Amino acid sequence: MPDSPTPSEPLLATLAITGVGLIGGSIAAAARQRHVAERIVGIGRTEKRLADAVEAGLIDEGSTDVAVAADADLAVVCTPVDRIAQDVRSLAAVMPETSLMTGCREHQAGTLPGTH
Repeated sequence: MPDSPTPSEPLLATLAITGVGLIGGSIAAAARQRHVAERIVGIGRTEKRLADAVEAGLIDEGSTDVAVAADADLAVVCTPVDRIAQDVRSLAAVMPETSLMTGCREHQAGTLPGTH
């Protein structure tokens, strides 16, 4: 698949990613490579993982405090299924009403009715 064109100016001022593990970290890397945002912040539960993501250049800032997303234009929730609703509510409480929020998660066959 060909690479998408990289915009000359970032599309977003701040991109927030909740959960900087495999999925969230990959999204951060792609956003960084394509210069999607001026600033990428990560939100998580483990300070070590956040520090590793900063050191790897995936995110500019990491925090266990959701307030780091207070000025985010877009938030991507990449947390385990049992945390998604709580994380969405927490982000909605601090983000501007004009911001967007989306999510993604790992899906394994057999977790949805009718899949085997």
